[in-house]
Amino acid sequence: MAFKLSVANEATKKSLISQCRRISSYFQPSESEYESKPVYPPILDLSYEARKERKIEEIAQNITKLGTVEEKLIELNAPKYYGWWALNLYERVISYNALPFTQFATRTCLVNELPSIYNDVDAIALKSLPIIKDKLNDLLLQEFEYVSPRTNRKGETKSEATESDRRSRNFIPLLNRLLVNQLSQHNEDLQTTEVDYEPRLEAFWSLGGIEPGKILKNIREKNEKFHKGKADDPIDRPIQYYGSPRLSLRHNKPLPQLLDRNSGLSVEGTVPSWNLDPRVMGYKYKFCRAVNVPGFWPGTETQHGYMSYLSRGYLKRRDEELSISDHQDALHVQAILHSFAWTLSQACYLGFGPYTELTYPLSTQTIITDGQNYSFSAYQLNTCALYNKHSGDANPHRNVCFSTDEMKLYDIIENGQVKGFNDDVLKSLIKFYLIKPTEPQVNMRPYLSPELYIGNVSDTERRQKTEKNFKFLVSNRPNHILKDEIHQWEKIYKIDHDTRPMEKKIRFFETGDPAPGMKRLDDFNPKYVPKHLRNPPKRSRRGRLPVQPSIKL
Repeated sequence: MAFKLSVANEATKKSLISQCRRISSYFQPSESEYESKPVYPPILDLSYEARKERKIEEIAQNITKLGTVEEKLIELNAPKYYGWWALNLYERVISYNALPFTQFATRTCLVNELPSIYNDVDAIALKSLPIIKDKLNDLLLQEFEYVSPRTNRKGETKSEATESDRRSRNFIPLLNRLLVNQLSQHNEDLQTTEVDYEPRLEAFWSLGGIEPGKILKNIREKNEKFHKGKADDPIDRPIQYYGSPRLSLRHNKPLPQLLDRNSGLSVEGTVPSWNLDPRVMGYKYKFCRAVNVPGFWPGTETQHGYMSYLSRGYLKRRDEELSISDHQDALHVQAILHSFAWTLSQACYLGFGPYTELTYPLSTQTIITDGQNYSFSAYQLNTCALYNKHSGDANPHRNVCFSTDEMKLYDIIENGQVKGFNDDVLKSLIKFYLIKPTEPQVNMRPYLSPELYIGNVSDTERRQKTEKNFKFLVSNRPNHILKDEIHQWEKIYKIDHDTRPMEKKIRFFETGDPAPGMKRLDDFNPKYVPKHLRNPPKRSRRGRLPVQPSIKL
């Protein structure tokens, strides 16, 4: 039985026919939809480990696709509203025998000599040595002979560690000024460097291949469905580093490569295999945000680290706590951690990061001194993505630290004279200032959009919102709503022993809600905006826009 459509207006009838023809054409397959051979979707591994690996790779790709530096750094904190349960490392807190773990945590091999690039400036350093030596003698007498030790309110002399930190804080800026003024004629780039005094340095990365803790092992053993026979499989551990060098120099051009990036595996020296829980070394875990700050803010013109000075006063305090001294290993640990963290945070400002691998190496120089003892290090960052997929043999690159043993600049200062002056130490110090930055030969920011930073984005709402969130995260201020926790009496009387069955179940562990640690950064109620101030304004039920309030004069 057929039905006939009666339309009074002929124009309306033609319009309906054309609409039907246009809609029906959507369902007509074209020639391009057919293939000569069948195409099947990829067969995915549905195991728990494979699904978890795909999830991590999806997070890494999302971070890499973001166009600005601030958005990439915010995305690192997106999975955790209250921060990551991360291992906290500090510049001046170094455990005993921590060198193997530090090399593993930063994937760094240690070479006990400076690279060959410093041999090219040997002649200039030797020529400048006599003039600088005379001026340095006067500076040493001024700071270490004519200045009396500080005392507290009781008239007691302060500890050796405190006195060493005070002397290095006063001496290092004067030493840097002397060398810059005297060597600028041989290295004109020293005139355009920027100096930072005790800048803030923080770095975050994810380390793969770490042994799981006891609690996680017990959970895996109970959950045989997903973890049968895999209770001891390694996991990723977030690491947050905190430091503050006495002085750092920055330039708008990077330092030259110390060696070819692809030949890093051929350098003598190995990366120790250390997969134990870092808590066996005495380090602690704490909830903290993923923050990468190299001592300056994104958008600064001079973003490449040239050199940094570190203090070694903590060794005096460390000797009082340890029965066996390992000064040299501690100095190597300090140099590796600082150099890796500084270059990693600089790499984050260039568009790379803990989940975005480098495409070219970054170099820096580090000097650890208290005025008398000196340790020199040159570091090259070849890889910064160290999570599970890029850990161990799966990563074709490794970082390299060229470091010397500690050396004395002089033996003693007596009767207004510096005795036992070591010219080789001063010569090495001069060489560090003679290395010239080079013009980059590659694309320095391959994973950033043309805007580079959120301050260059034309969208006002996006710019203001991102900048506000970025500054709040980097400030390390606590959240407005504190993290919910399980109290001791709840653990005993509600979880371990169900002794309160009649009490109203309102807590997250009673209602089946996810734990506070699983809350995402974007999981919150936004600020309320009145209807007449919303953009675009909210429509009423009748389909009309709300009436704007009138102001009577």
